[in-house]
Amino acid sequence: MRARRGGHIINVSSILGLTTFPGWGAYCAAKYALEGLTGALAAEVADFGIRVNLVEPGYLRTDFLRTHSLRLPARTADGYDAVRQMTDEHLAMPGTQLGDPVRAATAIIHIAESDRAPLHQLLGSDSYALATAGVRSLTEDIEAGRDLATTTDISEASPLS
Repeated sequence: MRARRGGHIINVSSILGLTTFPGWGAYCAAKYALEGLTGALAAEVADFGIRVNLVEPGYLRTDFLRTHSLRLPARTADGYDAVRQMTDEHLAMPGTQLGDPVRAATAIIHIAESDRAPLHQLLGSDSYALATAGVRSLTEDIEAGRDLATTTDISEASPLS
């Protein structure tokens, strides 16, 4: 692609690359890593005419949330009721997910054919709602920590000294 000075890379992440759920830490970590990798890659290859997009679907009506797709522990530890509840909710979800895999595939084709697709493309109203809630929460955290954040700059008179 570099030699041809063009191409297109589309990475498929998940809404869990932008937010987290209890019990999904390893999955979220992998998706967060893909988010960072893809953002850096987009900047690194832009001058070669290579486009990069990241698709962040919500729940698609597939077999992903069935026990043959999920790695669940044979035994559980006491005290993780929220994790077990989240797992049970996900295991009850197959067949009720909002996302249509065919429509998602059509959307990805649209992204591939578009020269104006955003780096981050959410798929599904559930993904959109979770992402916007996550952005609001992150913004609140950033603002709540602003005063302390600015105290770590090197200056002549530090307010904490």
